[in-house]
Amino acid sequence: MDTVYQTDGRLGIERTFDSVAHPRSADKPYILSFPNYWQGHIWLQPRGGAPNETCDLELRWGPWQRRVRLSSQSVVTTRKATTDAPPLVAYLPPGWHLTAGIGAVPTALDINVGWRPVSFAAARQLIRDNINSILRRPSAHTHKP
Repeated sequence: MDTVYQTDGRLGIERTFDSVAHPRSADKPYILSFPNYWQGHIWLQPRGGAPNETCDLELRWGPWQRRVRLSSQSVVTTRKATTDAPPLVAYLPPGWHLTAGIGAVPTALDINVGWRPVSFAAARQLIRDNINSILRRPSAHTHKP
């Protein structure tokens, strides 16, 4: 319904991943795929052994990365910008679990800002892609009578 009405995830919240059902080995990250059709808010909730525990959640999404310090049970939100986005990779300490999904969680910490390129090469490619996108876009000032 969210996609049909274009409500950007505000119509409902859906869980798409729970690490209890998809365990990982301690040295591996969580690989999170969201529905192919989805473009909009996604959320993540790391869970430690105790409510007052904190950890660094490190995220990598395509050429972008972001690190955020969170307490157990906190919920963060960001956006899946395109329908063809690669899986999101989430690194958590051993013993931590992760739940994720789609939809706008009103009380979540918004982490849309603060992402940075994963490497110098990724930054260079992002600049090239953006310049090419601007060059391909027809100018609003060039119209034929």
